[in-house]
Amino acid sequence: MWQAQPDLAGGVDLGRACPACGLPDDHCACRTPDWRTPGTGVVRLVKADDGQGHTVTRLFGLPLDPHGLQRLASRIHNRCGLSGAAHDGMIELDGDRRETLRAELAFEGFTVVVCGRS
Repeated sequence: MWQAQPDLAGGVDLGRACPACGLPDDHCACRTPDWRTPGTGVVRLVKADDGQGHTVTRLFGLPLDPHGLQRLASRIHNRCGLSGAAHDGMIELDGDRRETLRAELAFEGFTVVVCGRS
């Protein structure tokens, strides 16, 4: 069981706490690293328009919880230099990067299908 450790000033240093369970991020009871839903389908890479005339690549069908999506988006950003965001159960990245992402997600162990117009 997790217990808070006193800091030098005599208080308790909890650091960042999870808003759902209240425990520190290191000991959060409601999330696990790279949680995957069993039996989830194939990851789809789709080229789309963001509504402002810019091309984006959207990743749908990722079998990850919101925290896992954030971590995967960070890894993609660090490895490939692609900017974007994780929201609404998908990851959206700037530009048409379907082939780059296909290779990266296959390396991560996902089954990937490239969709959309070229």
